[in-house]
Amino acid sequence: ITPSPMTPGLYTICASYSGDSTYAAANAAAQLMVNAKLYATVGIGKIGLSWNAYQGATSYRIYYSSDGGSSYTQAGSSTAASYSMAGLSNTTTYYFYIVPNSPSGAQSSIASGKPR
Repeated sequence: ITPSPMTPGLYTICASYSGDSTYAAANAAAQLMVNAKLYATVGIGKIGLSWNAYQGATSYRIYYSSDGGSSYTQAGSSTAASYSMAGLSNTTTYYFYIVPNSPSGAQSSIASGKPR
């Protein structure tokens, strides 16, 4: 698949089959969702997040969990490919993922961190 590496977003892959003449030509389209890698940087009472921009995204919703990833709450949104969350406990590990406001609706990988 080109380009490689692929920009996070939604891609359509088309394939066709024109083998044995007893079979009608078949066409198929599949969508490939490429997720962005999410990075977390810890600080004193805060965690900073960064990721590669999703193709076609105009903003991002950021979700976090403080219970080991069992349930997530929206922390906020960002129009940039970064976000910072402050006022966090240094005894808790936080888990994050992002969802772009784009046609793909794909979510990022999960990142975690424990503030210092």
